[in-house]
Amino acid sequence: MAANKELIVYNSMTRQKEIFRPIEQGAHTFGRAHCVSFYHRVKEDKDLNVSLAENPRTLCPNGMMEMGLLHSDQQLMSGKLTSSYVRAYAKFPDTIHSDFAQAMQKRALWTY
Repeated sequence: MAANKELIVYNSMTRQKEIFRPIEQGAHTFGRAHCVSFYHRVKEDKDLNVSLAENPRTLCPNGMMEMGLLHSDQQLMSGKLTSSYVRAYAKFPDTIHSDFAQAMQKRALWTY
């Protein structure tokens, strides 16, 4: 019986980790990134929308249009498991703050 309980707890923890991983990966959202620091990415990254490189003075382009300045933003937007989170947080931006706080509180309880 104890083994079954441990398996249930393990499966629950694994599922929670899968749910919170995209939230944690988006943690840099709370910091700041200056657009002028990313010109090389705009010119060299083949994953970005090519029209972005045509105008290097574009102010902080939209990741939802494949114009994320940070590589991590673009990876989150194009990931099969994470793109739905990005879209949801773009539509309801206030929710990322509460979800992130909840994820960090739960993460503090995990042992590896």
